[in-house]
Parts: sequence; C-alpha cells; structure tokens
Amino acid sequence: MRPSEFRFTDRYTILEGSVLLTGLQALVRIPMDQTRKDHAAGIRIGTYVSGYQGSPLGEVEQNFQRVSELLEQYRIYFQAGVNEELAATAIAGTQLLEKVPHDNYDGVLGIWYGKGPGVDRTGDAFRHGVFMGTSKHGAVLTLAGDDPSCKSSTIPSDTIPSLYDVNIPVFYPGNQQEVLEMGLKGIGLSRFTGLWAGLKIVTDIADSGSVVAVYPEQALETIPHFEIEGQPFQKQQTLRLLTKLGVEAERQVFYEKMEAAKAYVYENQLDRV
Repeated sequence: MRPSEFRFTDRYTILEGSVLLTGLQALVRIPMDQTRKDHAAGIRIGTYVSGYQGSPLGEVEQNFQRVSELLEQYRIYFQAGVNEELAATAIAGTQLLEKVPHDNYDGVLGIWYGKGPGVDRTGDAFRHGVFMGTSKHGAVLTLAGDDPSCKSSTIPSDTIPSLYDVNIPVFYPGNQQEVLEMGLKGIGLSRFTGLWAGLKIVTDIADSGSVVAVYPEQALETIPHFEIEGQPFQKQQTLRLLTKLGVEAERQVFYEKMEAAKAYVYENQLDRV
C-alpha cells in the first residue's frame, strides 16, 4: 500500500502488520480488537465508554470522536460523564444484562477513564461495581491516568494504591505495544473473574507514539482450569448488596475472584518485568 493511499482510520482497521499508535490511540483500538474477537466467536458484544477527562487522558474523548464512523460500525457508544462517579455507576449498570436482557447484545464491555484524582474520588462506585461483578460476556476496563512528574497536575499521582484498595488488579504497560496487549488481557481477566481490571497509563505513554505490531491472535487468551474447594471456578454476580449478601460478595472477591485473577495472570504469562 503506497503512503498516498494510507487513511487515518487504517491504524484501527489493519488486522495484521505494523501501525503507528500513540498511547491514546491504542486505547481506542482496544474495544475494536475485542469486538472483532467476540464477533468471530459468535458473541454479540457492545462497548460503553464513559469517564471524565484530565491529563494524561485529557484527549481520550477527542480520539474516540475522531473515528465516529468506526464507533458505529463496532457498536461502541461513547458518552462523557458528568463526573467520574456517575460514569463508573453507569458502567456498573452495563453489567446487568442477565437481569435486563437485550435483543441485540450478549454482553457489554464497559470502559471507564479518569486521571489520578478522579480515581481517588470514585472509590465507592468502584468498590460497589467490583462487588457486583461482571456479566457472563461482559467486562470492565478501568483506564487510570497517572501524572507522576506533575506535568499538568497540582500533585503527582499514582493510582495503584487506590485501585488495589478496591480489589481492581492493575496492568502497567511500559509502551504502546503493551497498552494494546495488556488492555485486551485486562478485558479477558475481567470477563473470567468478574472483577474490574485496571490499566495504568502514565503521561509519557499516553502522549508519545511508536510502531505497534498487530495480528489476529493478539486478543487470544488462555482460560485457566481453576478450582475452588474441588469445584471449577465460576464467577457469580451479586446484584443485591444487603446484609449477608454483601458479606458473601466480599468473600467471593477476596477468596475466589482474586485467586482466579492470579491464575489467569499466570496462565497468560502477564506478570513480567
């Protein structure tokens, strides 16, 4: 393909080869690759993206809006949140598909985005979403923007302690290639375990770009054979967080879902430096 024939949207639609992606553009490609994978498996997936902008994720909105025709094609609905908490609460609602079935979708991928202070203020909504869990074919990916050098923030930020506190496993990509790969594996972890998965994006990765290898097998994963007390692990949703039900949801998060997350990470060789 000659350079004169290259289109801006090719960085999202080329299925095999090399494309130039910034960190933010890699985030936009993630739900498209996931949709292609699910479509091949016969799963009708939709994606709902919501959050509140702020550096280094301040231009996530613009990057999604620049490819509005692709969003429609891949069933991706983008809606900027009034604030971070409302966005996270709406995304938790996308995981209720078994309770409120939809004729056109088997599951919804929810993607939340926000900077460090937004993660801090959304802890309660995150905790409730994690305790509720994800639907059968659903998943939630939390994009946490960190500004450790205080480039455009009032204070340096590190979202890992906040996400750890609400039982969200965190992936920490070191380049644009890993943003794409870890984002897809984060979705897989969330769908398998029922937890929300975090993707820590620092300023240098969000703002810079590099040549990224893309290939059809990139979204493939290994589902571990993992047992709890002699029984195969099966994630459960808890939609009524009251009294004993809330206590049981906590037990599942700490003693089942977090252990399932470790098994997923091990089988997919994700815990590497």
